[in-house]
Amino acid sequence: MRVYLVEITAKVDALGTTEVLRYSDKGYTTKPSETPANAHYEARLKQPALVRRDMFRPGTTYGESQVGIGELVLANQDGELDELADYGFDGQQLRLLVGEDTDPYSAFVEALVGTMDSVEVTQRDLTIRVRDRQAELREPIQTVRYAGTGGLEGNGLDIKGRVKPLVYGKVFNVIPVTVNPTLFIYQVASNTIASIPDVYDQGVALAQGADYPDEATMLSTPPSAGQYRRFGGYFRLGSRPVGVLTCDAVEIATAADNTAGQILRRMALQLNIDVGDIDDVSIDALDFVNSAECELFIDADRPGTECMDEIAASVGGYYGFDRFGKFRVGRLEAPGTPIATLDEVNILEIEKVTSRDTEQGIPVYRVNLDYQRNYTLQDQSTLAASVAESRLAELQLEYRKVVAEDLSVLNKHKLAPELNRTTHLIDSTDAEDEADRLLALYSVRREVFDVRVRLDEGLINQLDIGVTLAVDYYRFGLNPKNFVVIGLELDAQVNRASLTLWG
Repeated sequence: MRVYLVEITAKVDALGTTEVLRYSDKGYTTKPSETPANAHYEARLKQPALVRRDMFRPGTTYGESQVGIGELVLANQDGELDELADYGFDGQQLRLLVGEDTDPYSAFVEALVGTMDSVEVTQRDLTIRVRDRQAELREPIQTVRYAGTGGLEGNGLDIKGRVKPLVYGKVFNVIPVTVNPTLFIYQVASNTIASIPDVYDQGVALAQGADYPDEATMLSTPPSAGQYRRFGGYFRLGSRPVGVLTCDAVEIATAADNTAGQILRRMALQLNIDVGDIDDVSIDALDFVNSAECELFIDADRPGTECMDEIAASVGGYYGFDRFGKFRVGRLEAPGTPIATLDEVNILEIEKVTSRDTEQGIPVYRVNLDYQRNYTLQDQSTLAASVAESRLAELQLEYRKVVAEDLSVLNKHKLAPELNRTTHLIDSTDAEDEADRLLALYSVRREVFDVRVRLDEGLINQLDIGVTLAVDYYRFGLNPKNFVVIGLELDAQVNRASLTLWG
C-alpha cells in the first residue's frame, strides 16, 4: 500500500530551536537500525501538498514558467495540534516522501521539497501553505542602491535610492549613471565586468586610456581631454561631455559564459538561490542546444522573473524549480521519441485546449525576430555631424531584425499570422537560426490537451516537464500522435497525473 510521509521543520521557541514533526496518511514507524531510528509518523495527513508545474503560462509555449503548490492538511479533530499555532513554520523546510508501507525508510522517494509560508489551525484541521519557490525569483533582481552621500555613491537626492546598474553579457549604447559629476565619473555596472570597450559622446567614440589600477587612482587622476579610463564598472572622462553620453559594456569576455543558460544561472545566484540548488546539468544541456550570446542591461527596479523571462525567451527556453526545489532550465522542442503511450486504458479524461501561441492556434507563415538591442535611441539632432550615416541609421533603431518565412503555409492557411519575437541575442547568425527554429515549430498545426491519466509506478517516476508521450485515442485524430509534456501534476499515492500536452 502506498504511503505518504511528511517531515515538517518548525521553530519551537524564541531561541529558534528546531524540531522535525512527522506525520503520514496511514501511520508508519522507522526501524531501530534506520536513520532516524524508531521515528513514528502519526496518521494525520489528510491532503498532501501536490505540485503543479507548467513550462509556461497555461495554453502557451512562451513566458514565465509557473509553479503551484497545494495546501498540506493535517487532521486536528482531537485538538492535539492546537499548540503548533505558536510554532514558527514560515521559511522552514517541508519534505513529502512516498513509498510502500512495507518499504524501509531508505526506499521512500521525495515527492516534494518545499518551504512553508504560514499555518492555520482550526477545530478540524491544521493547514500548511507551502511557498512556491518561484516567489523567490519574483524578488527585485537588484537591491543595492546609491546612498547619495558623495564619492562613488552619487551626489544629492536625484540619485539617492536609485538601484545600481547590472550588466549581463554584452550590452550596446547604454546610458551610464552619473555618480560624480564634478570628476566626470560614471557607472555602467555594479557587478563585475570584463571591459567597457567603447564610450560615445554624441555618438562619437572617445579614446580609451589605460584602466585604473584602483579606486583611489581613479578619484585622484583624470584622463586626458577626449579620453576615458575604466575601473571595474566605472569610467572617468577627461572633460565634460558635449552631449548624450553612452557606452558599450562586456560582463564576461568569453562567449561561452554569455549564453542564456549561463546568464540565467548568474541571475539565480543574484537572487540568492543557493548554488547547491541550481541544476547545472540542465544549464549545460541548454547551452548545448543553443550556445548563442545574450545580453541584458538593468538600471531600474525589476523583478527577477521579468529579467529571466527576457533571457529565456531569447532561445525559446524556460526555467523554474522542480519538485525537489532545484532550479532548472530547458528549451521547448518539437515532440521527440515517446517514453510511453497513453491510451483509453489509462486516460481518465481528455480535453482539447485552444493554443494561445498564435491567433487561434493557426500556423504561422513568417517569424519576425528582433535582436541586438540598442539601449539608447538617437536621431541626428542629438549626434555629432561627424557620425557616419551607417551608424546614424543603427542608432535610430531599437533592434536589428531578421525574418524567416514559408509562403507555402498560406496555401492551406489563408489567415496564417506572423509571429513576432523580441530577443536579447546579439549575433545576426544566431538570430537567423532562432527565427528558423521558431518557424519550424509554429508553421505546422500544434494542439494542446489537458489529460488526466492513471499510471503505473514506473512511468510516474519517469514523467517530467519536456518529455515526449504518445497519445493513442479514438478522438481528435490521435492515432497515435506524439506530444511534449508542458504541464504536470503528480499524485504518487494513487499513481495519477494531470498533464498538459503540446504537439
